[in-house]
Amino acid sequence: MIGLQVPGAIHSNTPCRMETAAALGCAILHEPSVLFLDEPTSGVDQSHEEVLGLIQEMGERGVTTFVTTHYMDEAEYCGRLALIYQGKIVALGRLPT
Repeated sequence: MIGLQVPGAIHSNTPCRMETAAALGCAILHEPSVLFLDEPTSGVDQSHEEVLGLIQEMGERGVTTFVTTHYMDEAEYCGRLALIYQGKIVALGRLPT
């Protein structure tokens, strides 16, 4: 991380996909009321649907989850969408069912 060397750090020889999965696990372990996920399916070994299903399940349990993604098929798992351009929300709403 930013060029710092941590002796014996678990991530030093860990593949990126495992680090991503571990970070996702750490984020949801304590069952937060609000969760911010930046590209949560990027680099994950599991299927995208499994990860997105987990995010959707957390929403059903009352966890507010903010997800950034470039993929509209992933956005379909979200209850509300905001399209952001140059740091400003340009559209906000729900997908038609």
